[in-house]
Amino acid sequence: MPTSTPHGMHGSSNALESLRVEARNARLALGLTQAALAARAGVSLATVQNLEAGRANPAFETAGRILACLAMRLEPTQTPPDWAALAAHGLPIATQRRGTASRSPSSLRWLLEGALLASRDEANWGPRQAEALQALMLALAHGYPSLFAAWFLRSPLARAWVPSCPSGRVIKLRRIALSVLGEYL
Repeated sequence: MPTSTPHGMHGSSNALESLRVEARNARLALGLTQAALAARAGVSLATVQNLEAGRANPAFETAGRILACLAMRLEPTQTPPDWAALAAHGLPIATQRRGTASRSPSSLRWLLEGALLASRDEANWGPRQAEALQALMLALAHGYPSLFAAWFLRSPLARAWVPSCPSGRVIKLRRIALSVLGEYL
């Protein structure tokens, strides 16, 4: 069964565009009219029209019903970490661009949560990214303990990234992370 896998299922326009294009192409390939698809899915014609025109932000269940009628399914996928944005927020890793625009505690938390979730798939991680994330988590845990506790007290995944006996390289990277964190935390 073909699969629709829009990337970044957190409401990005790329996910909706992918959904729109894939649904329309599948409908046309099956020779269905918009009205026929709407009837099969149990939604209004306007819902299908708006979805295909890019004017809709359908509920997950509604999109799933439409795609099921097209022998497709909607699968949330984990977005890869934004290493450049993390570097701008204090991740001690070399990137091509290192900006400071829109650095804030809330954006750091959001970026870290995404990286922590992505870390469960070790295939996408190299040793340098792992060391850099350990260093940043260590910098937060030791340099900003109340912030770390507020964000990650109940997260075994986050606490696992704080090494109890860090290597010399991680300690050195921690210092770099603390200097950047100190600029905006």
